[in-house]
Amino acid sequence: MRNLRYLDLSSASFSGMVPPTLGNLSNLLHLDLRPAYDGNLWVGNLHWLPNLSSLQYLNLGGVNLSKASSHWLQGAVNMLPSLLELHLPFCDLNSFHQTLPSSINFTSLSVLDLSYNPFNSSSSFLLWWFNITTLKYIDLSLLDLIYAVSLSTIARQESLCNLQSLSLSGNQFNGEIKELVNALSRCSNEKFPSHWGNMKGLRMIDLSRNNLSGTIPRSLCSLPQLGYLQLSNNNLSGELSLCLQEFSDIYTLDLGENRFVGNIPKWINKKLVSIAELRLRNNMLTGNIPEELCGLTSLHLLDLAHNNFSGPIPSCLEDMDGFRHFNSYYHSETTLLIAAVIISPSISMTLDGKGRQSEYDTDQLRIVYMIDLSRNNLSGEIPTGITNLSYLGTLNLSMNQLSGSIPKNIGDLRQLETLDLSCNHIEGPIPTSMSSLTFLSHLNLSHNDLSGTIPSANQFGTFDDASIYEGNPRLCGPPLHTKCSASPPPESNRGAINDEDDDERDKFWFYVCMGLGFIVGFWAVCGSLVIKRSWRHSYFSGSSTTEF
Repeated sequence: MRNLRYLDLSSASFSGMVPPTLGNLSNLLHLDLRPAYDGNLWVGNLHWLPNLSSLQYLNLGGVNLSKASSHWLQGAVNMLPSLLELHLPFCDLNSFHQTLPSSINFTSLSVLDLSYNPFNSSSSFLLWWFNITTLKYIDLSLLDLIYAVSLSTIARQESLCNLQSLSLSGNQFNGEIKELVNALSRCSNEKFPSHWGNMKGLRMIDLSRNNLSGTIPRSLCSLPQLGYLQLSNNNLSGELSLCLQEFSDIYTLDLGENRFVGNIPKWINKKLVSIAELRLRNNMLTGNIPEELCGLTSLHLLDLAHNNFSGPIPSCLEDMDGFRHFNSYYHSETTLLIAAVIISPSISMTLDGKGRQSEYDTDQLRIVYMIDLSRNNLSGEIPTGITNLSYLGTLNLSMNQLSGSIPKNIGDLRQLETLDLSCNHIEGPIPTSMSSLTFLSHLNLSHNDLSGTIPSANQFGTFDDASIYEGNPRLCGPPLHTKCSASPPPESNRGAINDEDDDERDKFWFYVCMGLGFIVGFWAVCGSLVIKRSWRHSYFSGSSTTEF
């Protein structure tokens, strides 16, 4: 098959060694050998790879390359002059030749993904890739490059001026983020520029899971096409920067796991008009949750958990259209952002759902409908209007000071999969409408003041873990050991039972009245004879005369 141009065997459940005879396909332009999730593919060497001199796309993601020689870069990959995209994530690459190639042969490379490989820390290896000025998408996430190079050193490389997507998450880079921002700004022609200058094509930034400190620099906000900004899991501090107002086209903003303080700005609904996913989890934010959030019509993921918010949950949540319709926030102006997401699939967000943390890539986030307000100091009742958010899949209000009852119409949330109301002061019965939540797979109502019988229909029959109801001493029924009192009679028998009750009441009052009448009559006669002596003498005298 020497004329074969396109070969895609990805996710086909092949295992074993990749045959080196693939090198005979000298006209191949596209090669994708990604194994299935549980596949086991490996290579003995990569000596056959340079024979594919016309190759433009190479994806060996998940193929074990650890047995390949340390010359995988110098003797194989760098010998592909036509290569446009190189994807080698999860390949167990951990070494490379100490002498890096003196020249770069693939001068057209635009996409590079080496994420999730246990490379030894080396600044020279990392910076070699940044010498490729044609690169537009770089993913070097989780390479264990701990302090191998500073952010400012990376930013001095020529390639950054052409980047549209950069992911360096999980590498524990140190230093202030402004070092990166100021260094990147060198792409303009100014001697000492103070902003990002000519990098107006940058659309995605992921610097999560590092050791960045300081505040969000104002110069970061000068990127007109930025749609995805992830700075989570760092040591960033200060108030939410006013420069965020400039992100009019941003659809994903993740500032979680930092040390931001202050309030959520009230201009949020007027400035971040396109935002669909907002994650501010695990900071030190305070104040009320502003009603202005309800004006974000595209928002379908709101994570404000682990902060110090107080006051009531805004009653206007029912107006959030993003939770009532399938989202369509990828409008025509952001079509290129979708392409960037597809090319860089490792960009992800960590969310708490179904009682555990899970990673969601940018494509999966489109179908996540979540409100997480847990671990705050919120008070008041759960707004009844929240039951109008028909697409809501996860609702977590646990560990607050909420009171009142569970909304009776909560069964209208037919897409709900996770519901956590634990550790509040919620009282009353569990609404029977909750039996309609047939998608519900994770439930926690523990440590409240709920009462009555636990429903048993539909999904409730599968919740056999008593811990999800513990701390509610007035709840009864399976799976709790507390038995309920005799159940009320069915509706069909209640009429007859009520008639019997009425008859019993009539008989009771009849005998009471008869007894009272007897007493009154007896004492009306006998009492008079006792009180009036003349009447008594006349009565008994008359009785004696009549007798004789």
